[in-house]
Amino acid sequence: MPDPSKIKSFLKSLPIFSQVEDEALDWFIQKSSCSEHPAGEMLFKPGDPADDLIIIVEGCLDVYREVPQGRQDMFLHERGTVTGNLPFSRTQGITVWGKVVEDLVVLRLHRSHFLEMVGVSYKLTQALVGVMSDRIRNISQDQSHDEKLKALGKISAGLAHELNNPASAMVRSAETLYQKIGQTPENFKAVMKLNVTEEQVDWVNDLIFKKIENRKADPKDLSLLDRQDRLEELTDWLEDHSVEDAEDIAETLTEFDFLEDDLEALLDQLEFEEKLTPTLRWFDNRLSTELLLTDIREASHRIADLVHSVKKYSHMDQGVGKTMTDIHDGIRTTVHILIHRFKEKQIEIDKQFMEDLPQVMANPGEMNQVWTNLIANALDALQKGGKITIRTFVDRDYVCIAVEDNGPGIPKEIANRIWEPFFTTKEVGVGTGIGLDMVKRIVERHRGNINLSSEPGKTVFTVRLLVS
Repeated sequence: MPDPSKIKSFLKSLPIFSQVEDEALDWFIQKSSCSEHPAGEMLFKPGDPADDLIIIVEGCLDVYREVPQGRQDMFLHERGTVTGNLPFSRTQGITVWGKVVEDLVVLRLHRSHFLEMVGVSYKLTQALVGVMSDRIRNISQDQSHDEKLKALGKISAGLAHELNNPASAMVRSAETLYQKIGQTPENFKAVMKLNVTEEQVDWVNDLIFKKIENRKADPKDLSLLDRQDRLEELTDWLEDHSVEDAEDIAETLTEFDFLEDDLEALLDQLEFEEKLTPTLRWFDNRLSTELLLTDIREASHRIADLVHSVKKYSHMDQGVGKTMTDIHDGIRTTVHILIHRFKEKQIEIDKQFMEDLPQVMANPGEMNQVWTNLIANALDALQKGGKITIRTFVDRDYVCIAVEDNGPGIPKEIANRIWEPFFTTKEVGVGTGIGLDMVKRIVERHRGNINLSSEPGKTVFTVRLLVS
């Protein structure tokens, strides 16, 4: 044991003990033990009993935990740190690793002395309880930060997946369009060599634009079998009339609902079969360009819609305070953000929204966290092909939002625990990371409440928000 007077001077130099009586510090030192640990030693590990209050007198201790992704650093405890078990703490066992980084000297007080400490010195007990309060606050803040990052990570992954599809479609369509444009001069040259009348040109143009407009107004959604039959009919006709690239041209004509009668009428107009190949190549080039531009336009609109949804979801253009909020708008945006998960599990979504639902005074960003958690939890609970129903209605002075799923339900033995901080039934890495305790706190901050009813085949979370 080092010189008690030096230990006492050290303790008095720490801000948390600056107001503690000398007699109390003398008692603390007398009841404590002191130990030394070389660099590299494991001071504690998961499963060890949490029996001691620990004060680091010299050296440095690295505290971390093991997670599925590897090691997660938590704290670097240096000279003057108070850690371990603390008065009134309910800690039973250690769940982290503590590795000595620099040769360590620690002062330990066993928990068996905590009750006596209360009688010895109120100020000493108060100082150590303050350390525990600070630790709880810091852990809670870190947990909240981690939960939000996990939620953001999962939403970002889903958005990346959703954005990748239209972005890839745009790249493919742009590359194909570039190739088609490269063929335009040759096709144009071949058409210019044809000896056709002005009336024939007008007839051909009318046919092309009629097919384009018809497809825009009423696109034919042929079944796979009907499409294959149509493709074979057109290919056979083109080959019978010696049209080059018959299969490629037939593919494009099928997209625009061409029939054999259309091709017969075209041949009647052109009069000579040798005019068919250059004319139909021109058709193919013009119609393929139309298809590719349509694909690019739809893909770009899809990306714009997703970006718009993200802005609405995060309320990037607004302040962080409360404002009159359209609940339906937030729910629609949240469903849009999570749509990839509905697709993956083929989940049906039924939105039963009340017309003219009153607006409520709320922070839109915080309420979107609530909808994200409730909808994501329902998705997690469902097997492939399940159903989620979202209903809105008014009950006296409250706007009510019910999120229902037809999953297996929540067992009664854990139904009351789901609101506890950090409680989860999911494996690490599953779910959004936003706990139901946070959802409850957000709802209560908005002068509302949330309740659960659950049985096999019907689990309903109902949020009630006071109409301002």
